[in-house]
Amino acid sequence: MDLLSIGLGVLIGIVVTAFMVEIGMRKILPWGVTSRLTSSWNLNEIKDNKTLLIVAEKIENVEIPKNSRVVVKQREGVALLKGAEVVVNPDVHSNFAVGSDRALIFTSSIHPDAFTVWTTNEKMIRRLTSEFNRLWMEGK
Repeated sequence: MDLLSIGLGVLIGIVVTAFMVEIGMRKILPWGVTSRLTSSWNLNEIKDNKTLLIVAEKIENVEIPKNSRVVVKQREGVALLKGAEVVVNPDVHSNFAVGSDRALIFTSSIHPDAFTVWTTNEKMIRRLTSEFNRLWMEGK
């Protein structure tokens, strides 16, 4: 009987530990499956009826959808952003594009072969939109 009790206790301990690790991972990685890494993307995929918001240190050889709002680090190359509202802010240190329900977070400057994290996580979208608005308001 003592051997059965020990075995049952070990089994319950394993199940509880696995359950707690799962709960802990959800707190560490709250976005779960709502995000993925990709190298195949298009800014038109996240533009919907709302204005596309873009923050970029540098944009190279990428077509920006018309009526987008763009915050760039420097004025160089701004002529390529025809049809977009552009603000320059030297405090830009990130690269992302935000639509109403999804966002692309670039691992480098915005160029055709850039790796991005595609996300539909609402908290991340709200945070990126807030960061865009801050940079937009502080820009020139």
